[in-house]
Amino acid sequence: MRRFTKAEGLRSSRSTGWRRPFQASASAWTSYPASGRSETSKSWVAPENSRTRSSAYSRPTRVVLGARTRRQESGNGRSPDTSTCPRRLPRPRKRSAPPGAPDAVPSPGSLDPAPGERSPEGLSAPGTSNAGTDRAVGLDIVARGDNPPRSSERLVQIHTRASPATARTARSTRAPRPSSRPAPHPSDSVFAPTLPITQGSPNTSISTDCRRPCSGDPTPARCSTTSADSETTPMYRPKTGLASLLLSFSLLAGFAGSSNASEPMAAPSPAASASHASGEGRVVLLGFDGADARTVRDLMNEFPGRFPTFERLSQEGTFAPLQVVAPPESPVSWAALNTGQNPAKTGVPGFIKRRLPNPIPEFGHIISPDVRPIESFDNLPIPAWPANKMAAVAGGVAFVIGLLVGLVLFRRKLVLAIGLGLILGGGAAYKGMQYRGYLPDEIPVTSNPNKAENFWDVTARAGVPTVVLDAAQAFSMPAPDGAQVLAGLGLPDARGGLGDWFIYTTNPEEDSRDGRSTTTAGTVFRVDQRGDEITTTLWGPKNFWEIEQVEKELEEISEKISSPNLSMDETLALSSRQQELKPRLKNMKRNSSNEGRTSLPIDIRVGSDSAEVTIGGQTQTVELGSWSEFYELEFKLNPLLSVHAITRVRLVKTDPYFELFVNVEDIDPRNPPFWQPLSYPFDFSAELASKGGLYETYGWPTLTMPVKDSEVDPELLMEDVEFTMKWRESLTHAVLERSDWKVFMSVFCTTDRVQHMMYRYYDPEHPEYDAEAANREMVFFGKTIKLSEAVPAIYEQMDRIMGEVLAKLNPEDTFLVCSDHGFQSFRRQVNVNNWLIENGYLAMKPGTNRSTKSFLQFVDWSKTRVYSLGMGFLYLNLKGREAQGQVSPAEADALMAEVREKLLAATDQDTGAPICRSVYITKDVHNGPYLDLESDMIIGFAPTYRVSWSSTSGGVHLVKDEDGNYVLGPVCTDNDSPWSGGHISVNLPDVAGVFFCNRKVDLPAEGAQSLALAPTVLELVGVEKTPEMDLEGLTIR
Repeated sequence: MRRFTKAEGLRSSRSTGWRRPFQASASAWTSYPASGRSETSKSWVAPENSRTRSSAYSRPTRVVLGARTRRQESGNGRSPDTSTCPRRLPRPRKRSAPPGAPDAVPSPGSLDPAPGERSPEGLSAPGTSNAGTDRAVGLDIVARGDNPPRSSERLVQIHTRASPATARTARSTRAPRPSSRPAPHPSDSVFAPTLPITQGSPNTSISTDCRRPCSGDPTPARCSTTSADSETTPMYRPKTGLASLLLSFSLLAGFAGSSNASEPMAAPSPAASASHASGEGRVVLLGFDGADARTVRDLMNEFPGRFPTFERLSQEGTFAPLQVVAPPESPVSWAALNTGQNPAKTGVPGFIKRRLPNPIPEFGHIISPDVRPIESFDNLPIPAWPANKMAAVAGGVAFVIGLLVGLVLFRRKLVLAIGLGLILGGGAAYKGMQYRGYLPDEIPVTSNPNKAENFWDVTARAGVPTVVLDAAQAFSMPAPDGAQVLAGLGLPDARGGLGDWFIYTTNPEEDSRDGRSTTTAGTVFRVDQRGDEITTTLWGPKNFWEIEQVEKELEEISEKISSPNLSMDETLALSSRQQELKPRLKNMKRNSSNEGRTSLPIDIRVGSDSAEVTIGGQTQTVELGSWSEFYELEFKLNPLLSVHAITRVRLVKTDPYFELFVNVEDIDPRNPPFWQPLSYPFDFSAELASKGGLYETYGWPTLTMPVKDSEVDPELLMEDVEFTMKWRESLTHAVLERSDWKVFMSVFCTTDRVQHMMYRYYDPEHPEYDAEAANREMVFFGKTIKLSEAVPAIYEQMDRIMGEVLAKLNPEDTFLVCSDHGFQSFRRQVNVNNWLIENGYLAMKPGTNRSTKSFLQFVDWSKTRVYSLGMGFLYLNLKGREAQGQVSPAEADALMAEVREKLLAATDQDTGAPICRSVYITKDVHNGPYLDLESDMIIGFAPTYRVSWSSTSGGVHLVKDEDGNYVLGPVCTDNDSPWSGGHISVNLPDVAGVFFCNRKVDLPAEGAQSLALAPTVLELVGVEKTPEMDLEGLTIR
């Protein structure tokens, strides 16, 4: 008989409902089949002619399983007429048999099955009985639900108390474990609790399961005795009734909260794995944001041998430009690539879209804030029950526990036990209600507008296990079992923002101690140094729970003030409190204000070439010009809720003034807030961190924005790029080492970030090109490079990563590489609304100045037919759609054709060069239910031209004339921003992405298209593409 560990016994009992006796570390279980059976009583008995050897730990006992009647208790040997289930067992004597005395009753040891014989449980019989000790005597009938008792034998287990000396002897002679183990119980079995039936001395414990019909009928039936002249012992006693009550409360709490519990990561089912085991290998897809086909080809031609993986795949496999969707923006392109559906189906129109009916720009790739009720969230720390229910359940469970503990402590004195239960129950009820109050009614989150299904959803549902890292526009989109997805682009930082970063400086030119906001998401704080010490604050997320408490208090005050029964003094007091709270609430809701934010102290001790930086109690010594390790931060919202974040700092200067850069507060991947998950399953991000260490989670990592604001040097960007690339490589290779996936996708964003910020050093014709700065040197991935070599260097790292991944694949695996768009140098910017004004399509209000030049505030809608906002988008001022529409639907097509013709003929007023190569009529190139979220026309500018910064926010470019008045500026101007590389609003063929494959691909006449990649992946693993996908997959040989 196999010895079960305690954990195994518990698992078995929970999955089947059959109870096993508790077994301590030194206990023995002896198994034997009850080969005899009384035909009259129909109870299971040990054979009377069996002679066995006795042992010190197995007291001779005659075991009779069956109903006891009063006649049996009084000595009458007559059996009852009918009996179905055991009620009581004979009580064993307390006195042990003398050592060496012959057994008066057959010992269980001799009743073991013969070697090779199988017991009803499916266990092979051991050569000798197991030995050990236990603190109690127990008997259990071990029978599986699918194995009813046999007529010839039944497996019975007995274990009795033994002395320490006997236990040592037993351990030394313990029989080996059987080679055959019982089949595992179904994992989804319902745990149906059964109550132990106890009889005898405290040293004896006998348990059985009354759910199982004794007759062998597999159908569950209620145990009963039908004889009229027999009376069974009562089934429930006070102890078992209390245990049942406690269990009921526990199950109530467990089942009610199970919907909010964190689900364990689902492993691929054997059937699913087997169904694809005979396929043509795995599929690995690497994405490199912004990798440009033209640049890759030029680098291979200019530097032969420097990019071996590019060259190898071009020769042995396939390399081609990848045509992307319009507009060529990352959220739009990745959403289309991942789903195989155009933007009118995904619902992701771009970084910026317009809000109607009064047009105003807003984010198009995120929904923020998206206020959701607390009941809509999973993984809550406590159930979101009403407060009274929470108090009742917590109090009830605590009362039962207190009652049981009291019965033990006070030796079954019921009154004292009830008193203890009431005390604990009352306290728990109060705490339950209090903690429910720490859950807000609503939480503002950042949500994803993507409405389409990603290809990994399709593969997972088809039984193909899939892993995706840094999936753009995949956050807040639960994935089905079989898919493990770490979200990427679109995820907010721990503050709920878009990459908020900070600088703390003693620079005398900075005068704002409350913080100066930069043009992007930065804040620069002036701090004061006293001696060598600086004390300041790191601001965290807004405390939405505290904001909600203020809102509730204001609502209560409003209700009370409206009451006619208030005295004058009460009314004045409430009015005073109301006037105090209203401006406070306004500031708390204002994102630019730190009121209502959580915070942690920063203490800095400054040295000559280092600084000791303490944030939230964590101290690190940071060398000048170096980065710290991650700080692990906790911003507490209330006693129940916290936001866990990580960040790094860099000591920029200590002389002539101090400057410390604090990076974005990333959500800690080990403990994301339940309202803003990072991955699906929820704990996948934590699993990755446990294997590969901490990593950044904000959807736009790397320091592009501080460089764009000219607050940090480009060297910091390249340092951060290397850091980001290394941890993403680590996560990628960790997944590659696993064997539980069939499809794997990993995306690297750093190719995009470097080109955005470093083209001004790479392109000598860029207006911001500085030869001296371009020749500055730095170390990048262990190699000294010039800033002018940053763009080729990032492609070199891309080539290296591709080669390392390719080396780990099997010959039958398919390796794909893609990007969401390509790149161009961004030299000139086009002020689209200026062009519309000059050509009579848009009217500007008289007196427009610097304060009204943005967000379409300058537009005279009564005279405007076309306006622009976002990344090169044109909108008609359409009747019935815009609040002050001027263009009828019948005029729309002719007007768009006219605007298109004029834009294609437009030239740069300074150079005479054409500025536009294409204008896409959106309804002609996209189709789907979300077409109305997109613009009416999408501009495709010529290379080196891009939509201006002012146009993206719906602005107009103004300049001052000789008299100091604001007048309309030129259409085309130099791009004087460090953001010197671009792709948005550029003609699609001029910003084609890359497509690589390790196999030959039969490309269609129109070439490789990003919309074909999702169906291609599905076809490679034998899954049919969905009807919503726009294109067929590529033909791969």
